[in-house]
Amino acid sequence: MYNLCFICETKKLYLYSIYETISDMGKEWIRLIIDENQGIVKEITFILRQKYEYAKL
Repeated sequence: MYNLCFICETKKLYLYSIYETISDMGKEWIRLIIDENQGIVKEITFILRQKYEYAKL
């Protein structure tokens, strides 16, 4: 579990550092894409969470 958390946090920091280099217009585009795909992201997250919980059994 610890390693998974560490990897997730490292990915978040990496993505954040990339995000900081993007122009304001690019950031707005990213926000719009995320907003439009919010439902899909929630479904994928749910599926991955179920898969992870199943793997723990």
